[in-house]
Amino acid sequence: MNKIKTSEPKPLWKIRCTLGEGTLWVGEHNSIYFVDIKKKKICSFNIKNKKKKIFKVNKEIGFIAHIKDYIFILGLQGELRIQNLKSKKILKSIKIEPNLKLNRIKRLLISIIFITLTAQKKIFIKSK
Repeated sequence: MNKIKTSEPKPLWKIRCTLGEGTLWVGEHNSIYFVDIKKKKICSFNIKNKKKKIFKVNKEIGFIAHIKDYIFILGLQGELRIQNLKSKKILKSIKIEPNLKLNRIKRLLISIIFITLTAQKKIFIKSK
C-alpha cells in the first residue's frame, strides 16, 4: 500500500486580516483573491511571482467575483458594484435597499447573475 505524503502548511502572507473571507482564483492573473470585510480591502496574491496587492474600497466588502481583466463584481455593504480594481473606475453601481440601515444583500445570487450577464451584454435593459 502506498503511503500518502503530506507537508506542513506554511503561511505565504502574514496579512493579519480582521475578517478574511471569499477566496477566489483568477487564472489569467495567476492569483488568489480574498477580502478583509472589516478593513475594507481586497487582497491578491500571485502564486507565480509571489507579488502581493491590496485594493482598498470605501465600504465593508463581503465578496468578489471576476468578470474579465481587472473588472470585478464587488458585494459591498448596501451595494453591488462593478469596478476595475486597477484603475479604480466604477463601471456600475446598484444600491441595495438604501432605506434599510445595515441591510444584508438579499437575493444575492440573482443579482450577481443579472449584473454578470448585463456586463457581458447578454441582457439588454430597455428604458422608457
